[in-house]
Amino acid sequence: MNKVFTPQELSDLGKKIEKAENDPTPFAVYAGDVDSVQVVGDSSKSYPLKKLDFVATFRFFKNVWIEKFGDIPEDAEVTNNFVVLKVKYDDIAITPRNDAMLLAQIIDFFGYFESEREIVQKYEDDIKKLGEETGVEFIRIDNGVSTSDPQKDADAIKRGMEIYNNYMRDSIRLYAYQSDDAQIALYNFVGILLGIEDDMLAHLTSFSVLEILAATIQKYPEFFNETDTVFGS
Repeated sequence: MNKVFTPQELSDLGKKIEKAENDPTPFAVYAGDVDSVQVVGDSSKSYPLKKLDFVATFRFFKNVWIEKFGDIPEDAEVTNNFVVLKVKYDDIAITPRNDAMLLAQIIDFFGYFESEREIVQKYEDDIKKLGEETGVEFIRIDNGVSTSDPQKDADAIKRGMEIYNNYMRDSIRLYAYQSDDAQIALYNFVGILLGIEDDMLAHLTSFSVLEILAATIQKYPEFFNETDTVFGS
């Protein structure tokens, strides 16, 4: 699929999931059979069935909409060659019925985020080690690293930039070769959660996908804890 999410958007989403890992909401872990269930988290934190309302935005080329669905709805927004349609989904919940399917979809994104996290950690460790070796304190800038005295620390900055360039190369390579599965997984997750048919899902805007995922992470942190535990990501 076309890369609809930027590396930063994928990274930000991963950090939201990472933050959810610290939430104490309990979740069940199955140890091989249905009679063996372990509850992880604060079991005193009870809650009713949680539901969410979403508004998803779909965008079609005008001719594609007419070919697939016929007349353009009155509440659709028509701009140049595009038809933009907002659809409301009420009382959406993660239930035992869709839990396993959602778990299966999100694992590909977990794999991408874990790889990205390893690249970032290596970069931070290497910069810290270089700072200790050279006795300088590096400052992060938009396109690399610097120090409070760039002229004096020119050699250290040069070595730091080599580390930064390696980090950027690894990040770009990860995005180029592994992000497709992650992006498909995010779309499929939203499609299953909201019950969106494939012919509509392909036209869901990337902004809607990220917005829906962010709200789901905030509402259901225990689901992402469950995913982390089940798959060991």
